Amino acid sequence: MLKHKNEYKKMSKIDKLKKDRIDAMKAKDVVAKGILSYLQSEVQAVAKQELRDFTDEDITEVAKALIKKNQSLIDLGAENYTELKKENSILSEYAPQKFDEAKLYSIINDIIDNLVDEDKGNGMIKKIMPALNQYGDMVDKRIASQYINKKSADIEEAKTK
Repeated sequence: MLKHKNEYKKMSKIDKLKKDRIDAMKAKDVVAKGILSYLQSEVQAVAKQELRDFTDEDITEVAKALIKKNQSLIDLGAENYTELKKENSILSEYAPQKFDEAKLYSIINDIIDNLVDEDKGNGMIKKIMPALNQYGDMVDKRIASQYINKKSADIEEAKTK
């Protein structure tokens, strides 16, 4: 089902979900078909309740909730933990995990290193945050902005010395 991961890079999560579900049916993968069908129906229910079409963000949020629910069952010693782990593996493609702080800081530092000197310091957050958008949901924007503001203050302080 996931052998063609590169073709998904520019595909919306909605399109990816539909394609993965069809691929799972063709492969007769009962677990994948079941969890992807369930994900799609849950997302559609959320959208219907709010009287709108479902979005990629809805898919992410529902997938995260399903992963959390499955993990609780695994932690309680569910007999079908192998199936639940497989479901979580499939769902994780729709609910990307955020970078840990070390990885996020490293990415931000690389972006800062590539800024021209006059863009460094106060206001550099306006240059860095758009560059972080390429990582989508994997970036905790609150932590990123706090770190950028700290780095900005450090750079300004170094300029005055």
